[in-house]
Amino acid sequence: MELENIKIIINKVLNEFYERDSVLVDYNSCSKLICERTISARLAMYLQNAFKEYEVDCEYNKHINDIKTIDNKKIFPDIVIHKRKNDEDNLIWIELKKYNSYKKSIDNDRERLTIVTKENFDFKYQYGVLIIINQNIDDCIIEYYKDGKLIK
Repeated sequence: MELENIKIIINKVLNEFYERDSVLVDYNSCSKLICERTISARLAMYLQNAFKEYEVDCEYNKHINDIKTIDNKKIFPDIVIHKRKNDEDNLIWIELKKYNSYKKSIDNDRERLTIVTKENFDFKYQYGVLIIINQNIDDCIIEYYKDGKLIK
C-alpha cells in the first residue's frame, strides 16, 4: 500500500474519532485526562474498519511465537496493523501520545519507529506513524516513517 493512501486513511480515521469520541480528548470536560490506552483502543476500532484485510491490535507484543523485543527489552506498540504470526505483511506500527504529555517520551517513540521500519529489522513494518493527539483535530501532529527514516 502506498503512503499517500495510508495518509488519507489515517486522516479519515482521525476525523471519525473526533466526530464520535472527542470527549476523550476534551481537556475542559473532565478533571482527569483519559488514559492513552483508551484512545488507542478507540482508534484501533476505526482503523480495523478501514483496514479490513489486516488485523489491528493494541499493545500486541507477540512476534511470531516470541515476545517483541528491541535490545532485549520487551516492547508494546500502541497499535499495529499487520497479519498475525508472520512478518510478511506487517503494514503499520503506530505510536500514540496525548499532546499534554508527549514531550516526556517522544524521543523513545521516534527511535522505536525508526528501528521497526528498517528493512533489515526482524519485524519488517512497512510504515511507522506517530500520532500526537490534541484537543482538536487541527492541532494533531502526525509523523510518518519508512525505511528507518522520518518522511518529510
